[in-house]
Amino acid sequence: THSPILRKLNQPIKARYRSWVLLMFCLTMAFGSVSFVQLISAHSGMDPEIAELTELLAKDPDNVDLLVGRGQVYRSNGKFLESLNDVERAWLLDRGNQLVILERAMTLSALSRDQEAEAALDSFLQNLSHPKRVFALAERAHIRARTGRLELAIADFTSAIQLQPTIELFLIRGQLQETLGKLEAAAEGYGDGLAKLGFQFSKIYDST
Repeated sequence: THSPILRKLNQPIKARYRSWVLLMFCLTMAFGSVSFVQLISAHSGMDPEIAELTELLAKDPDNVDLLVGRGQVYRSNGKFLESLNDVERAWLLDRGNQLVILERAMTLSALSRDQEAEAALDSFLQNLSHPKRVFALAERAHIRARTGRLELAIADFTSAIQLQPTIELFLIRGQLQETLGKLEAAAEGYGDGLAKLGFQFSKIYDST
């Protein structure tokens, strides 16, 4: 007998598309709940971490690693201007530091300074082997999507998926494909994501 995924792929495109969309919607809700919990947890631990990093920076104000670390904490808690102050200072101290370039780009993007952020990401992505390349591709894809360049955004999400497939990347790429009316491509992408990301999803079909 065919596997659950193969049975889905053998359905007519409209039925198959509806099936993927329903399942991916459920996954979106689940991941949204997780993200909310993570956000609350991050916020609750911000003040002690900021205080510790600030104390260390008082003794070593030009320490790039400390500046980037505090900038990351600020950004993860929505304090983007404070984050930018730290990562800009780090960048002025060490313009060739790849992690500094990436963190600066992420903060600029969070502030919707899209042109500057994309230029910084373009610079970072010239390094083809950096372990954080997937994050830069995903962030550039977000910028391109919100500035109306959906095809370029899809291409970046596809490159990110090739490096590190995650359910979030498959979901967002599929949503962009749906926006462009590419329902078959979206359905195939959802199916590819389910096939690559977990045998546990087949249990959903087996139990129905």
